[in-house]
Amino acid sequence: MKRVCIFLVVVLGIFLNGCTGVKSTAVGLDNESFLSFYSADRSISDIEVNLQQKGTIKAFSAEVNKMTRNSTNFQKIPNGKVYSISTGMHDISVTHNGKIIYSKKIFIGNQETKIIKL
Repeated sequence: MKRVCIFLVVVLGIFLNGCTGVKSTAVGLDNESFLSFYSADRSISDIEVNLQQKGTIKAFSAEVNKMTRNSTNFQKIPNGKVYSISTGMHDISVTHNGKIIYSKKIFIGNQETKIIKL
């Protein structure tokens, strides 16, 4: 019986020493930001977006999210499609059916979501 108790204590000691405990890691945030487009006009569904930053131009097609009348927290919690862009100053122009419907110079910070109402 004494040998069984010693054996159990040794096995338990090995088992407990084998646990490494809690490990912590530190990870930085990605250097990216997000754009989200909203419109109350139901006829605007797809748009063309041109972003210009430091001489580089990025153009892409985007889907417009629809605003609902009863959306009280729409600015706090954006839902719908978001588009990833780099941080910093951007000249943005949005066209729909060949016409510019939005044009502005914006600054967007790291991990920030900019909501653009069309």
